[in-house]
Amino acid sequence: MYKNFFNGYEAIIFDLDGTIVNDELVWDSVLEEVFLPEIVSESPYLGERGQNLRAKIYSIKVRNTFRTNISEESFYELVLNSFFKKLDEIEITTGFIQFAEFLKSQQKKLVLVTNSDHRLTNKIIEHLNLKKYFDLVLTSDDVKFPKPAPHIYELAILKLNLKKEKILVFEDSVNGANAAERAGLRMIIVLPDEHSPFEYGSKNRIFIENFDVINEDLETDADTFIEDFFNN
Repeated sequence: MYKNFFNGYEAIIFDLDGTIVNDELVWDSVLEEVFLPEIVSESPYLGERGQNLRAKIYSIKVRNTFRTNISEESFYELVLNSFFKKLDEIEITTGFIQFAEFLKSQQKKLVLVTNSDHRLTNKIIEHLNLKKYFDLVLTSDDVKFPKPAPHIYELAILKLNLKKEKILVFEDSVNGANAAERAGLRMIIVLPDEHSPFEYGSKNRIFIENFDVINEDLETDADTFIEDFFNN
């Protein structure tokens, strides 16, 4: 059974956006709604996957020409308020609930590590009834530098008081994968449709479409297969 593989880990860390929830299309819609009426650039730039929202707004401000001089903080509040109106459009990644319940039944510690801030993170996980699954939630408010810096993962390791070998990460973005790798952690990538595995650099990656791949498909000798993969 695939659960033999997870016996080697005491804590599982999950990213939020794009990993356990599918909200990228909602973010695209919100950013277009807020920014496009103000942008006069010929090719508007609306950020990239895995960026902290404040960093994304800063990069949008820097790389576009605007009709009016609206502050980054004003844009931030406009974006959040628009996003909060669309919470019902967010979907939980296929198979995550079943997988999380399996992990909890095995007494694993579940940790949420995200580039979103505390206010936004709480809104999402409370609305989707996900908060109950996590023993620890860390957001960009908890560190000086967000992903791709490794600090938020290093903080998680410190708070868990575990060896790195006992921790497994699930990420989706290149920024998040780089952060986890710099912290010395193993990971599995929930691969976005628009990305190729080649963009993630290191050979020590396993890519899945969603969590049903684990729930249904990794049932026979998965522990041997995955350990061999990581150790090659």
